[in-house]
Amino acid sequence: MRARGRSAARPAQQRGHPPPPRPPPRPGGPPPRPRPPQHGRGAEPRDPPTLPRAPAASSAAAFLGLAFWFAVHYVHTHVRVNPLLVVLYPPLTLVFIALALPFIMFASFAGDFERSVNPLNPMHYAFIFRKCYGAMLANNMKVASKDL
Repeated sequence: MRARGRSAARPAQQRGHPPPPRPPPRPGGPPPRPRPPQHGRGAEPRDPPTLPRAPAASSAAAFLGLAFWFAVHYVHTHVRVNPLLVVLYPPLTLVFIALALPFIMFASFAGDFERSVNPLNPMHYAFIFRKCYGAMLANNMKVASKDL
């Protein structure tokens, strides 16, 4: 015959009760072993919340494009006063492409970089920049996923 209600044979943890308290440590004895993680909160350590890497690279490239637009617009408004400023268009464009290309390559090949690399960190951006242009120079300006 099956008993109704809570069974004394079931441990307290399965019935939803908290685990029993730990006994106090013995003086001079080894420290108590840590308990295994329980269900719910604190069951496993979580990474701190971060912005996903590929959208971060895309938003940084968009911000760089906006800065490029403002620079070109500034030169365009001053060309009326000094027509020789037209010479600034090619260098501005080259600098924009050189700075935006690592962001675009990172967004395209995000899985080939270490998980901890974030393109919004200037030191990590320098790492991405060196890695991308190093791969391009080594492979005749053609980059594949295996080259990064």
